[in-house]
Amino acid sequence: MQRLPGVDVRIVADRSQRANGGDRVIVVVILVIAAAGVALGILAGYWLPPHGRLVRRDSPRPVRRILLPFTGQAISRRSFEAAVRLATAENATVMPAVQSRRCR
Repeated sequence: MQRLPGVDVRIVADRSQRANGGDRVIVVVILVIAAAGVALGILAGYWLPPHGRLVRRDSPRPVRRILLPFTGQAISRRSFEAAVRLATAENATVMPAVQSRRCR
C-alpha cells in the first residue's frame, strides 16, 4: 500500500464486534468481584462475634461449686440435703465451708 501525503489509511475492525467482546469481559469481571464480595461477607459473618466465632475447644469448662456452710463439727442435715439436690441438678460439686467465730 502506498502512503499518500495527508491521508491516513488504517484498517479498523468492526466496532460492534469489539464492543460485544469487551462487554462480556466486563460482565464476567463484575460477576467475579460480586461473588468474591458475597463469599467474604459470609465468611466474616461466620467468624465474627457474637454468634459466629467458634468456641475454643481446649478451654477448660467452668467448675461449678455449691458452698455448704457448717459450724463446729455438725452439719445441718436439711442444708446438706438441699446442697446435694442442688449439686445434682446443676452438675456441681459440694464444697464444705467452716464458719467460725473470732474473738476480739
